[in-house]
Amino acid sequence: MYLALAFFLFVFLAGPKSFILNNFVMAVGTNITNFVKMSFYTDAVAQTGFIQNWTIFYWAWYLSLSISVGLWVARISYGRIAIGVTVCLPLACWISFAILGNYGMGLLEVNNIANFSEIAVTEGNNAATLAVLKTMPVATITSKNLQVNEGPNKWFKVL
Repeated sequence: MYLALAFFLFVFLAGPKSFILNNFVMAVGTNITNFVKMSFYTDAVAQTGFIQNWTIFYWAWYLSLSISVGLWVARISYGRIAIGVTVCLPLACWISFAILGNYGMGLLEVNNIANFSEIAVTEGNNAATLAVLKTMPVATITSKNLQVNEGPNKWFKVL
């Protein structure tokens, strides 16, 4: 956990701090402002089916994962207060998306360094992740001589 926090702090300090914070605040504000509108949007005019298909997908996903995630949260909480689990986990998710996602977007939008979406489409997700890591100030530490076609070690896949 401390290593992850240190990595998030490093990425935040190495990246475009104002863009990361401004884009995160804007995204939260947009979600709060448009929550009711997005909740009741059914695409009745265009009828592309996108909204209905994704809604059914997420319903099935949440139903299939609700039991296992509930058991996992109960198992790891060890009798702790539910607020600690229900507040800290989403907050950690918000922080990770805010810092890591906006770091990559900031490199494209603010600094115009690389188009990581294009790299992901043409070369794959591993190449895009490696390209992001190589843009950091201490690239020899963050990328550690990784190759594009190299996957994680076998022991990472144990769980």
